[in-house]
Amino acid sequence: MATILKRGKRWQAKVRRCGYPEQSKNFSTKADAQQWARETELAMDRGSWVDTSEARRTTLTEAIERYAREVTPTKKGAPQEANRLRRWGQHRIGKTALANVRSADIAEIRDQRLKEASPATVRNDLAALSAVFEHARKEWRMEALTNPVRALRRPAPSRQRDRRLEAGEEQALYAAASSPVQRAYLTLALETGMRRGEIIAMRWQYINLPRRIIHLPETKTDEARDVPLSTAAVRALQSLPRRIDGKVWPWSNEGASSMWRRWIVRAGIEDLRFHDLRHEATSRFIESGRFEITEVMAITLCVSLPSDSAKGKTCITLGH
Repeated sequence: MATILKRGKRWQAKVRRCGYPEQSKNFSTKADAQQWARETELAMDRGSWVDTSEARRTTLTEAIERYAREVTPTKKGAPQEANRLRRWGQHRIGKTALANVRSADIAEIRDQRLKEASPATVRNDLAALSAVFEHARKEWRMEALTNPVRALRRPAPSRQRDRRLEAGEEQALYAAASSPVQRAYLTLALETGMRRGEIIAMRWQYINLPRRIIHLPETKTDEARDVPLSTAAVRALQSLPRRIDGKVWPWSNEGASSMWRRWIVRAGIEDLRFHDLRHEATSRFIESGRFEITEVMAITLCVSLPSDSAKGKTCITLGH
């Protein structure tokens, strides 16, 4: 039998059943307490009861912090995911128990975020939050927890960017480079079409200058590949000092990102992302005739064939 007790101005319901942990919950009215007790006992009798106490005791911020400690470091995009999760945890919704987070609450934050970030960024933010709920449900004994993110409408993906370097922008970037290492970094990006993370992760042990090949054992798509080096790319690498730690570049991914933002300001260039250099390089591969389309796709892991841009330049769709 359930026990209903008055505690100050609230009513506490307690349910005890053999084989189940004791359950208790507070309500503002006696009727609500009695209804909850009956429903809980009925679920136990039917064998359909699932313990929700852990999800009711754990706030969203606590779950995020635990996920960031235990799971995020195992991922390739750990720094980016950590930043996304930190933003969710700092929001007022972070104080809410996991079991009480509603889709409507997240939708409100989603709509506000869309005013300051791209749809792709917001989609990634939602994916990070969804991963926390799924992990809590599967790994942290919160089987009854529902994932409120799954019921949400995700922002439509942004139109594929086709930004290429305009006249004079390449020269401006080289002129604004603050060191020979930066100039070599720019040359590698334009001559290979590699992603920023792939360039930053380069190690000398995977570079064969005589054969003019860079081997990428780990990529964003988990597919190792070899990238050919042009004469300009080889010269750029030969100009670099060798580091004791075996790395080619002195920056972290985050450091390179910050450096790029300062760099384009010095160059006086607007709306140019480092990823646009990947698009520029791959388009140049096609235009130069050095490679067949299938070869370019293998080198860069493009996701579609070339298409004509509005400016008459060769443009191809790339995987991020």
